[in-house]
Amino acid sequence: MRVRTVSVQAGQPVSLDTRPNFTEIRPDDGAIRWLIVEAATSSELEELFNRLDCDGKEIADHIAGEQWTHWLDRKQFCIMGLAEPTAWSPAQTWFHVVALHNTIVSVHRTEVAATDAFIQRWWLDRPGPSQAMEAVLLHLIQSYVEEEEEEFVRIRLQVEQHADGLRCGDQSFVVEQVEELMTKTHNMATVFFEQQRLCEDLGFAKTEAISMGTYKELYHQGAQSIRRMREGIEQIQRRLEELQRQHLMDQQQLTEARMRVLTIISATFLPLTLIAGIYGMNFTHMPELDESYAYVLVLAGMAIFAIGMVVFFIRRGWFR
Repeated sequence: MRVRTVSVQAGQPVSLDTRPNFTEIRPDDGAIRWLIVEAATSSELEELFNRLDCDGKEIADHIAGEQWTHWLDRKQFCIMGLAEPTAWSPAQTWFHVVALHNTIVSVHRTEVAATDAFIQRWWLDRPGPSQAMEAVLLHLIQSYVEEEEEEFVRIRLQVEQHADGLRCGDQSFVVEQVEELMTKTHNMATVFFEQQRLCEDLGFAKTEAISMGTYKELYHQGAQSIRRMREGIEQIQRRLEELQRQHLMDQQQLTEARMRVLTIISATFLPLTLIAGIYGMNFTHMPELDESYAYVLVLAGMAIFAIGMVVFFIRRGWFR
């Protein structure tokens, strides 16, 4: 089990402890903590939550059941399921958020390599939240949303680069890359949906661990902001579908152009092949074989016929 602790205390900067000592964590010391727990067994989770004055077995059993999309709302705690940011993993993965009276615990099934950079970027390099459980939880949700927004911007830039390359006839355009972006945007839409739903549902939480009060409106505004991000994702998805259709149309036009060239070549050389086939027959009595000018005449006729066919196709616009 790997555990890190982010502490928020009045009058002090947000601090990170990468090797916390659970025996020193006291529920009444006035600090609000966020514990990041990774790769823990059920017994380790049970022991951890028992130390935090909660029913560790009930929480551990709920998490072990992987009920990602369900709430477990009790008097002492509230468990929520969330989707990890797509910036952390190409696949859609989930984790649990457990809200206690003075502690927030996020439980991940495996170790997340991006966690340290995430904490440094969104917690340690900026002013911390106010000394209230609801404010710390809101700050936590906002940091996940901002992490996803950065990935949203990166994806949007990639989509526009693909669009510019397609307009300029860039041959490096790869359909698989667009399909990968479509998968990412699908996962991102799921992440934003879960974040939006969490912000909306927190206003109705009945646990004593969370008392929205004046923060209810802030959670509502956060849900509206996330909804707008979901609309942006839908626009990107439509844009990717347009790029796919445009690429297929370009490939179809290129194929048609190649087929036109092959058709012109075939139409030009088939009559010449017929003439060559006729004079390649081994008959004894062929009048032209005795004429001294026959060879030059046939070659000249074949050349005139081929040139005439090419000029005809050019005037018909087949080479455009």
